[in-house]
Amino acid sequence: MRANERYWWWVKEKKQMALVLFMIVTLMLQLQMKGCVGCLKTERMGLLQLKSYLKNGFKVEEEGMMKSWSHDDPSSDCCHWERVKCSDATGGHLVYLSLIGLTPANYELESQSLNLSLLHSFPRLQSLDLSFNKFSDLFDPINGTVLVTFREEPSFYFVSLTPIFLLHSTTLN
Repeated sequence: MRANERYWWWVKEKKQMALVLFMIVTLMLQLQMKGCVGCLKTERMGLLQLKSYLKNGFKVEEEGMMKSWSHDDPSSDCCHWERVKCSDATGGHLVYLSLIGLTPANYELESQSLNLSLLHSFPRLQSLDLSFNKFSDLFDPINGTVLVTFREEPSFYFVSLTPIFLLHSTTLN
């Protein structure tokens, strides 16, 4: 082999290595971008409906605890809103929702009901934090059942949704 032929062979090998490296980097970037899905439109709309419901029955103010839940900016990613967590492992679905410390608008009322049909927009919701609330029951008007009724002062701090949706009509003491 002459020196000129060796040089071109070396250049050809380097080009092939560069092409393989470029393909690997491109594939990695595509996979990484698919993992960062962001907020799903149906879940975003579900959160806004939940906020509207809570504003009517509870002391939830625009300037207060759900300020980031806004319909003004349609490109706003609800996965970055306060009280909400999403998971890339579930395709960007909402997996955690915190409804801590909601005070009924009419504080003379001893308790308030939570309409669970508002949670149907979140099919992958794994955890619902209901700490420091005065819910008398959790009801689902779509199925027409009261899922959980509390006889005494509700003192639960954390509820996993999977067992709740398996219950049809249960009374807790």
